Amino acid sequence: MKKKQSLISGLLVCALCAALLITGTMGSFVPAMADVNAATADVNAATADSTAAAVTDTAITAVGATATGASVTATGTAVAADGVVYEYRDMKRYENAVVIEKIALPDGMTELVIPETLDGKDVVNLTLKESNTQIKKVVLPKKIRLLPRMYSYGYDIFYSLVELYSLEEIEVDEENAELTAEDGILYDKEMKKMLVYPKMKTATAYDMPDSVVEMDGNICNPFLRSISFSENPEYKKATGCVNCDNLESADLPDNVSEVGGFVGCDKLVRVRFSKNLKKIHDGAFEGCISLTEISLPDGLEEIEADAFRWCHNLKKVELPDSVNFVGGKAFSEVSAKNIKRSKYLISPRNKKIAKYYDERSRRSSHRFERAVTLKRKGKTYYFPYWKIWGIEPSKKRETLKAGKTKKLSVVGYIQEGSGYKKGTMPAKFLTFSSSDSRVASVTSKGKIKGKKKGTAVIKVRYPKGEYVDGRCKIRVRVK
Repeated sequence: MKKKQSLISGLLVCALCAALLITGTMGSFVPAMADVNAATADVNAATADSTAAAVTDTAITAVGATATGASVTATGTAVAADGVVYEYRDMKRYENAVVIEKIALPDGMTELVIPETLDGKDVVNLTLKESNTQIKKVVLPKKIRLLPRMYSYGYDIFYSLVELYSLEEIEVDEENAELTAEDGILYDKEMKKMLVYPKMKTATAYDMPDSVVEMDGNICNPFLRSISFSENPEYKKATGCVNCDNLESADLPDNVSEVGGFVGCDKLVRVRFSKNLKKIHDGAFEGCISLTEISLPDGLEEIEADAFRWCHNLKKVELPDSVNFVGGKAFSEVSAKNIKRSKYLISPRNKKIAKYYDERSRRSSHRFERAVTLKRKGKTYYFPYWKIWGIEPSKKRETLKAGKTKKLSVVGYIQEGSGYKKGTMPAKFLTFSSSDSRVASVTSKGKIKGKKKGTAVIKVRYPKGEYVDGRCKIRVRVK
């Protein structure tokens, strides 16, 4: 291999000397030798990490004199532009298009302007495999696209930008048809998806635009102190801010039904929960040690494992009666005396429902399930909430006079072995609504009142079931 390198270098020198003798212009000898040395260095660098056969498949093209000094280990095709060496790979699924896989920057460069083309081919994706602490600003060209991950071992453009640990700002060419940036934050063109929030953006507050209906991943930023999520009715899941060291407050508007991803925000002291929140995800507020009090809304149904783990400063937690499930260690490190819960929210180890769980489930610490009761022949039976298969009214039609009231009766049923057990369900486990409250209204306890002559439909719902979402209707005629 060394002999082959020496031969290549010798031939280059001989060719140059011959040219100098012909022209007789010795004054150009010094820069010419510099070019020869640079070319030789590039050959040596490529050869050091490849076999002789592999070197012939790797093209290193210098564009601009400043590129010859850059260092790159070439596994694809490497090309230099404006002092930066890009290693790219052709994309088979697109014609005349490439994806950038590696970059080598000159010392001191903090702004990276991705070129529109490399070797005459459109740059359409960025899948950097290494993190970078030098780049503070990235400018994306007009052909960069929203693409799925190209390789199982690589990253798409969004993962690549997240790996730029000093990034403060993202800018996008105005002609880009799929991406845009506002205030240095990357969105899709219609600003319906928030794609990348720069790790070192210095703003202390982020008010998510109301155009956003989805957030791709989490925010991880040491400067943020407050965040307010989109109030778009279609924005349902607030995925939060991971390890935002200085985040103090978070506002979840009432369109949000699920929340997660505030793990490690150890200065978070205030969370305004959505009134329509249904689910708190696994580990959502794990390690938020500055939380002292939370107000969980009525209608919340699930609190997954580790949700408030290590939040040992929580002094008051009141779990709404609507909660069906509290995952393992959701409140570990929180004193049990600080947790107020319904008498129907019980441990799987409780003998009333223990027979429905295996030994592992019964041993889970700080885990609760909502138990429901069915009354049959004067006896009360307890079942886990997920055992309810369906509900039905004891009477499908009711008639009453205007001004009179009547208590509705609803039957629930579960499967036991090859048969079913039925019994009356207490109203506390159900929700009621009227199709026309001017004709007949209904209370949360299932008491209907006739208002004026006409017909209304009372809808009854059991909030959660493993196999069915129990619903039934009762037609009420007021005479």
